[in-house]
Amino acid sequence: MGNSFSVEFPSCDQPFMPFLCGKRKYIHNLEENLGALEKEMQDLNAMRNDLLKRVSKEEEIQGLEQVKEWVSMVEEIEPQANRLLDESVSEIQRLSQYCSLIPASTYRYSEKVLMILKRVKTLRTKGVFEVVIRRALPPLAIKMPPIQLTVSRQNLFERACNLLEDKNVGALGIYGRGGVGKTTLLTGIKNKFRLAAFGLVIFVVVGSEVVESIQEAISNRLGLQWGRETKEDKAAAILMALKGARFLLLLDDIQRGLDLEEIGVPFPSRENGCKIVVTTRSREACDESKWVDAKVEVTCLSPEEAWDLFQETVGDNTLRSHQDIPKLARVVANSCRGLPLALNLIGEAMSHKRTVREWRYTVHVLASSTAEFPDMENGALPILKSIYDNMTNENIRLCFLYCALFPENYDIRKEDLVNYWIGEGILAIEVRAEAENQGYKIIYDLVRMRLLMEVRHGYCVKMPGMVRELALWIASDFGRQIEHFVVVGGEGIHHMPMVNDTGLVRRMSVTSTQIQNISDSLRCSELTTFVCQRNRHLKWISGTFFRWMTGLVVLDLSFNRELAELPEEVSSLVLLRFLNLSWTFIKGLPHGLKELKSLIHLDLDYTSNLQEIDVIASLLNLQVLRLFHSVCMDLKLMEDIQRLKSLKALSLTVRGSSVLQRLLSIHGLASSIQRLHLSTETTIVDGGILSLNAMFSLRELDILGCNIPEIAIDWKSTIQSETVNLSDTEKIPQFQNIRTMTIHGCECLKDLTWLLLAPCLGDLSVSECPQMEEVISKEKAMAKLGHASEQPFQNLTKLVLDGLPKLESIYWTPLPFPVLEYLEIRCCPELRRLPFNSESTIGNQVQMKIEEQLIKVVEWEDDATKQRFSHFNNSDFPQMAEDPKMDGLTSESYPLQNIDQVWTTGSGKKAVQSGLHATSVTMECRTHRVLTPDGPISNMIDTPGKRKVKEMLFNFKDEARLIGISGMIGSGKTILAKELVRDEEVRGHFGNRVLFLTVSQSPNLEKLRALIWDFLIGHEAGFGATIPESIGHTRKLVVLDDVWTRESLDQLMFNIPGTTTLVVSQSKLADPRTTYDVELLHEHEATSLFCLSAFNQNSVPSGFSKSLVKQVVGECKGLPLSLKIIGASLKDRPEKYWESAVERLSRGKPVDETHESKVFAQIEATLEKLDPTSKECFLDMGAFPKGKKIPVDVLINMLVEIHDLEDATAFDVLVNLTNMNLLTLVKDPTYSYTTFYVLVSCSHFYSLNHS
Repeated sequence: MGNSFSVEFPSCDQPFMPFLCGKRKYIHNLEENLGALEKEMQDLNAMRNDLLKRVSKEEEIQGLEQVKEWVSMVEEIEPQANRLLDESVSEIQRLSQYCSLIPASTYRYSEKVLMILKRVKTLRTKGVFEVVIRRALPPLAIKMPPIQLTVSRQNLFERACNLLEDKNVGALGIYGRGGVGKTTLLTGIKNKFRLAAFGLVIFVVVGSEVVESIQEAISNRLGLQWGRETKEDKAAAILMALKGARFLLLLDDIQRGLDLEEIGVPFPSRENGCKIVVTTRSREACDESKWVDAKVEVTCLSPEEAWDLFQETVGDNTLRSHQDIPKLARVVANSCRGLPLALNLIGEAMSHKRTVREWRYTVHVLASSTAEFPDMENGALPILKSIYDNMTNENIRLCFLYCALFPENYDIRKEDLVNYWIGEGILAIEVRAEAENQGYKIIYDLVRMRLLMEVRHGYCVKMPGMVRELALWIASDFGRQIEHFVVVGGEGIHHMPMVNDTGLVRRMSVTSTQIQNISDSLRCSELTTFVCQRNRHLKWISGTFFRWMTGLVVLDLSFNRELAELPEEVSSLVLLRFLNLSWTFIKGLPHGLKELKSLIHLDLDYTSNLQEIDVIASLLNLQVLRLFHSVCMDLKLMEDIQRLKSLKALSLTVRGSSVLQRLLSIHGLASSIQRLHLSTETTIVDGGILSLNAMFSLRELDILGCNIPEIAIDWKSTIQSETVNLSDTEKIPQFQNIRTMTIHGCECLKDLTWLLLAPCLGDLSVSECPQMEEVISKEKAMAKLGHASEQPFQNLTKLVLDGLPKLESIYWTPLPFPVLEYLEIRCCPELRRLPFNSESTIGNQVQMKIEEQLIKVVEWEDDATKQRFSHFNNSDFPQMAEDPKMDGLTSESYPLQNIDQVWTTGSGKKAVQSGLHATSVTMECRTHRVLTPDGPISNMIDTPGKRKVKEMLFNFKDEARLIGISGMIGSGKTILAKELVRDEEVRGHFGNRVLFLTVSQSPNLEKLRALIWDFLIGHEAGFGATIPESIGHTRKLVVLDDVWTRESLDQLMFNIPGTTTLVVSQSKLADPRTTYDVELLHEHEATSLFCLSAFNQNSVPSGFSKSLVKQVVGECKGLPLSLKIIGASLKDRPEKYWESAVERLSRGKPVDETHESKVFAQIEATLEKLDPTSKECFLDMGAFPKGKKIPVDVLINMLVEIHDLEDATAFDVLVNLTNMNLLTLVKDPTYSYTTFYVLVSCSHFYSLNHS
């Protein structure tokens, strides 16, 4: 066959001529491509075989996921290539005749050969792996509760699993009477399949809750956040998030048929591979859910299986303790009627009963209870009642019933339960510490009896659904007075509960509802406990409502974040003993509060708007006072608190050295402090050491922006020894209590060696401490303890290290970290060793967020450690080229990487096309953190401008100052502002007191004002309060980015002496004399920036047309954003392509000279180079709010849904748009999604206006 050929077509074949001429190169190179394909496939197969040999060398290792995926792709492409090679003989013969009889089919064959050849070459390139295996995690990598299954239950479980594995079964219904073991089976299914191929497993306890509550539970698992969206809006967002994901949804205890479309859940199908499992007591609920494909009934156990389970639960020791007990135990087991729940709970309750009298009593109780309630619909409750009757004393019974006051599946904090019980007087012990101990002992007993389950590392408990049903039944006088306990909750509740006889209500709980106001419609004179918490829209409570509650002793209004005041009528609650107002927006305590002489517990934690609390001096019986992240302690407040002679537990916020020193000198106050927040401007002058000795009740320490060179404990003053071991900590009890430690912005602190003596520490977070060199110093440990052999952090579950530029060591040897669950390390450039080996964290599922740069340079203990831990770093997404000079150029409103608190408020407008919504600013975090630089930033943009603005900032007078930076979109004004707040001289001038906020087009001005006022004045003052004289002597800088109107600026400016406001805007909002106009780049600067984007160097490469570069740069008009976007679009393109781009840019030059049209023209030119699908996808992204961080999965699902793309294609589109600088890749470890895309400002405007 020759090197060329020609074809002569008869006239009838003329329609094929243009087709053939345009594609002849594929046919012309066919023989060459076939030869290359055959050779490449041989090499690829050899690589695959070598790789598999490397993976299988050891038995206890498993291949990395990327290796498995690569091998899978090779196995997928191999038969395709072989098929093409098998057909090659006939195709070559056809060409050898210099005429193709079927030109279209020949072309298609040639094109397939070329496509497969390219894919094979790509696979060969990607098939180089330095690490191909990692040691398999032990089976207990995910902790699971033990599941007890009898023989029949095991068969049932296997049947259910087999149905789920059937591709024709998308949804499975499990039904059976209450207590029969449905939830146990569902939990077993979750445990089995969460380790399988499902990307997402969601477990929701449904119960009587409405659609909105189910949506809320699913949204929490997905990381979606809501404002005031409708049920339909939420359904659209959930549907978008779940589409394209392979999920397993487990819905426990549905009580009626569910409409998946109403919730927003995609229907499971053979194609999407998703599965849904529901449990219900009613087969009718399965039948009403038309999407259920298969059903499984769970029945009671046979007598013999029931006896086997009961024996196993009671235990041989008890059964053998008396010869008559086995017979009586048989009777008890038969009374349980084959219900596994009853057998387990009653068996556990009887496992410590070793006298015949106790067993006979139980037999009697079971017989009488079932006889008393023979016709109950839920026959399990009379049987389970014997557990309640067998409780040892009245206190544990009352405490058990109290737990039913919370919604189903609710995590109840143990500390809250104990405080409620003490408040109600259930634990009526004069010494509070003894009452607390008794409360925790009762919780322990209820957990042991399986009536409560521990969750959240043991800090909370949860009541199983059937047990809660039992408690509510008993509390309502066995169903005769159902209004004794009124419990409502869930997103579907918009009004207070309707009660027929308000005089019957004894306890009421209203939790996590949409209620906005509480009127006087409920007149519950006998109510003793009212828990009304987490109702995020509750703003107002009627005074008359409280006037009728004269018997109230416990009132919990916590986490009602919009509640700003209490009515004066609260003074009528003369019996009130417990009041919780934490996490509310309360501004002041009503004067009538001083009448509450019985009050023993007042919780005001995280009430940052609280202005004054003078009434506290009148509450002489207070035992607990909590002011953590609330009103700052001053000498007047200290005097008031000293009057509280019964005070046992105190939480405080302290700002100022004199107040702290005075506080620590008063032994009675210092010894009662459980939680302490040291705020900014607190300096330790006495030897430079913060001593914790006096605070021996301390549980949580939070230090923010304080000048504290060292934190220490003088253990010699506590024990008579020259050395101390960690095993000796019972001699120094104060260290046993510390659970949480947070340190931020302490510039002098070098180590935290004292933590060796805090063995129970569970949560440690250290950030922005520029002098921190070691977490635990070996040298100091030797000097203080006389040895360095003890292992700290045995109870640590969370460790965060961020912004520690000098940190070199966490600990000098590897540590086991037996309970660690979360590790985050960022901005620690000198850290080279991590305290891990291959045995660290064994048995835990650890979520790790470690900077990729650290992963690259860390010196692992050995190869096994490297293989075990290095894979935790997220490398599944495309990495953007790092260029500090280009930092932030793609996004006007992109927050500073190293500012821990950048507040951004959005418009909250709906994202119409995607169903997603902007998230408004939250008030979770109350502290203002110090800014630190993330390394040298080359101020390529506007160096003269930076100097000019610095001159204006430093020209500081005693009155308030307003300075402006203005400029067109894409000119780099926000970048200039960011560089200024990172600048060492600027930070030094303002003493690191800098606040950066992004305002945007439709800001929440009220919340922004609160944040700024809090930053300028502090927690102890509200709007309009008298400004302390000392405030004027402190310089502070407030940077307001992206301000759109003068009206917004006027509301956000406070004329406080010593404060400078820097406003960044498109138009001039400040005095022109103090406003710097960001200039466009000059030709030399513009060329350098353009070349960085187009050529990865700051000049035109040798041999490339400088004339072409000059023409393109000229068309960009000096706009940094345009230069970067156009440069990226022309990267690696031939000069001919550049010539067409110049021509396109020239024709696209706008008629007018507005900055929007200039940038739009450049973006439009870039879009011309995109394929149609990518262009349409880009335009659809205008539906998202400006600056919105969009999870990768959400974007992919949207593109798959709207444009009918494959997942891989959608991902390729995102990578393409990112490479063109139309999207920015962002990683944020504080969210459940770790990777996001942000549409750059100008791109957002363009997509919004052209879609």
